[in-house]
Amino acid sequence: MQRYSNFILISFLLCLISAPLFGQLDRLDSEFMLEDLRKLSHDAAEGRRTGTKGSEAARRFIIKQFEDMKAKSLQKDYRHPFSFVTSRGDSISGENVVAYIKGEEETAFVVTAHYDHLGVRDSVVYNGADDNASGVAALIALAEYFKANKPRHTLIFAALDAEEMGLQGAKAFLEDESIPQ
Repeated sequence: MQRYSNFILISFLLCLISAPLFGQLDRLDSEFMLEDLRKLSHDAAEGRRTGTKGSEAARRFIIKQFEDMKAKSLQKDYRHPFSFVTSRGDSISGENVVAYIKGEEETAFVVTAHYDHLGVRDSVVYNGADDNASGVAALIALAEYFKANKPRHTLIFAALDAEEMGLQGAKAFLEDESIPQ
């Protein structure tokens, strides 16, 4: 079901941008997207569970991609920190990664994908290629495309943390009054 949902989301995004950009989608370099997918879902990322070294490595990777393309940081160093309490009473810290590309108009659209996954359980790394390293790779590719091809509307790209823990990163992003609504 998750794979199907990701496919629908990516298909929708591609359809959304394809109308004004028909014939230019070849500029979304599939080799770079696959390389990003491989890096994010590699065993070295330890499944990217929120609060782990693997999660921090994924976060640094996403930030570097935004820095390299010179997307603007919505907050300090692209980081949007938040914390929450689990149903067990544990306090957890997470960080969304947020960048934007200024459009010709002030109206903003938000593109999101969550970068966290299940982590390691019983010595098995849950890599999360489909959940959701593929979505993050697509998000980065879209940001790169629109950095090179100025969009009509401002685009905010948010790689969200702690989705696997109840959409905590999305909730923090939506509740943050400093984020343009």
